[in-house]
Amino acid sequence: MKNDLIARYIYAVTRHLPQKMQADVEKELDGLISDMLEERYGTKEPSEQEIKAVLTELGNPDDLAAKYLGDEKKALISGVYYFHYKRILRYVLPFITALIAGVSILNGILSWGTFESTGEIVRQFTFIPIREAFQAAILIFTGITLLFVILERKKTKWLEEEFGIGNDALDNLPQVPGTAETISMWQPIGGMIGVVVAAIIFLGFPQIIAGRFSDVGWVSVFNVEVIRSLWLPISIWMIIHIGWEAMRLIEGRYTKRLAIIGVAVNITIAACAAFIFASGTIINPEFISQMGNMLPSERNGILYLIFGYPNLFLLGGIVLALVVDSISGMIKAFRAKG
Repeated sequence: MKNDLIARYIYAVTRHLPQKMQADVEKELDGLISDMLEERYGTKEPSEQEIKAVLTELGNPDDLAAKYLGDEKKALISGVYYFHYKRILRYVLPFITALIAGVSILNGILSWGTFESTGEIVRQFTFIPIREAFQAAILIFTGITLLFVILERKKTKWLEEEFGIGNDALDNLPQVPGTAETISMWQPIGGMIGVVVAAIIFLGFPQIIAGRFSDVGWVSVFNVEVIRSLWLPISIWMIIHIGWEAMRLIEGRYTKRLAIIGVAVNITIAACAAFIFASGTIINPEFISQMGNMLPSERNGILYLIFGYPNLFLLGGIVLALVVDSISGMIKAFRAKG
């Protein structure tokens, strides 16, 4: 049946379902709603109030989606939240564990000359990669689980107020987005993977971020002790970013509400970045010295800023990227329907 309210209700149900299910569920719901309207009100064109009555009887779109998923009775995480929770774990965990094992092996390769026995070599390339990958998997699993438990508990307070069922709530159903207005599943999942990988490398293997110089060989870019002492702002950055990406995954489309939250998230991340990178002590003094040797004798221009103060150059790049991301999110949200 061609009706905007019905289309929005069906979209609210199907947007959280696996793509392979969406077309069949959309067709089934459309037929079910048409049959219910015809049974109650005959073949005449139904009024908006009559359509709302039928949709109210069908129930909350999220609860209906959970029934299609078969996950409506989970203990800690239920319904569409459980579906997205499983989806994130399915894609994020294997990638992170494999990558961390690879980074650990790379760290062993870079430290090859320091090994004093065959036992140390075997340990570096077997036990340590397995241990690091396992620890990373436990950390990510715990963090994502806690995040979705919090979302599950909070939904009764603010998500159900917005998306709950009833005549008033039906007026607030999301608009059916165009193709350009949807957020691909891979965007938030890729964002989660990226920030987790960056945080684990910074906290666990900062020494592999290095530059090679002809006279001294590999030199770490960062001061390892300093960067590990900054575990709190780095962890806050990671947690906030994962939570933000989870919201984008659940929302599935650009909205003004999401854009405003995105600006607040980016401001918080910028504050964390400033705390981390504002001090020059985060950069390895030997690296700065080696980079300085590559500069011309006249210390001026952009090259001196980049090579002489790499921490400020990194901070500027991060802040610029966050500003661009915020502006882009606002533009996409205000161009969208809802």
